[in-house]
Amino acid sequence: MASLLFFTLYAPLAGFGDLAVGERRIGADRPTRSGILGLCAAALGLERDATAALTALSAGLDLALRLDADGRVVQDYHTVQSVEAPKRAKQPWPTRAAALAAGNVSTLVSQRDYRSDLFVTVALHARPGTDPGLLPRVATALARPVFTLYMGRKACPLGLPLRPALVTAETLGHGIDQYDATRPIPEQRVRAVLRLGEALRYVADTGWQRDDLLGPEFTCERTEQRRDAARGGRGWQFDLRDELVLSRRKPEGRAA
Repeated sequence: MASLLFFTLYAPLAGFGDLAVGERRIGADRPTRSGILGLCAAALGLERDATAALTALSAGLDLALRLDADGRVVQDYHTVQSVEAPKRAKQPWPTRAAALAAGNVSTLVSQRDYRSDLFVTVALHARPGTDPGLLPRVATALARPVFTLYMGRKACPLGLPLRPALVTAETLGHGIDQYDATRPIPEQRVRAVLRLGEALRYVADTGWQRDDLLGPEFTCERTEQRRDAARGGRGWQFDLRDELVLSRRKPEGRAA
């Protein structure tokens, strides 16, 4: 038996980064690992320069997602004023207002992808050797976050409470069924409006397979690589990681 933490992510509008070069900022079709762990870090009140705590959070948790609805792509025509930094200056401007006041302002134009009505069920489990208090602390923080939480970008507030819940289960499937059984009425109504039924797909870190938490009901269709494993700090640098794309066999008469 394992202790698993589940919570719900839904927003009318969500934005998840992908490789972005130039004017076209393509968005991912599902939350990134760095985004989910960043959400947990914000709930815990961790600043970006809390390198040791952020590293421990990332090293201690494996992530799985049930993609109930991947939403519809919405593109935004985005403009932002920018100032070229002086050469050889590590921190040329103390504030954005100071930078703009310095003059020589230009305008950057980009197109950015968002997702409307994205609905995801998130599962976390602690890797072997991790502090046993980590998952309970994250669960408590998600229920009463220190910082305001949002879906990828600050303009994307959450559309439902996260509803974090710790569940003891043998496998991911057993745990998610227990979590679904406690679904509150507001969440049921949103799912009914969105006409959610069978999950689109499941994805998971390889640790779920390593720790034998998938069980026989899950089949790994393929392994994909995503560049969304944050290196930590303010560098905005990400490493590649393997992600399992799963399908699930469910007993007749039971919804996803």
